[in-house]
Amino acid sequence: MLYLAEITKLKKELHSEIEKAVFLNELPMEWTYPMIQPKLIQEAQNRGYL
Repeated sequence: MLYLAEITKLKKELHSEIEKAVFLNELPMEWTYPMIQPKLIQEAQNRGYL
C-alpha cells in the first residue's frame, strides 16, 4: 500500500520502531521494494496525488 499524508507538525524525537525520518525534494534512487514502489508512485501520479 502507498499512503499519502500532508505533514503539518513534527516532533523532535521519534517514539516508534522507525529509525529516522528523511525528507527529500526528489524520489530516492534505491527502494526497499524496487519492483513495487515505483508502480505505486506512478499510480499516485496518474491519479493526480503527486
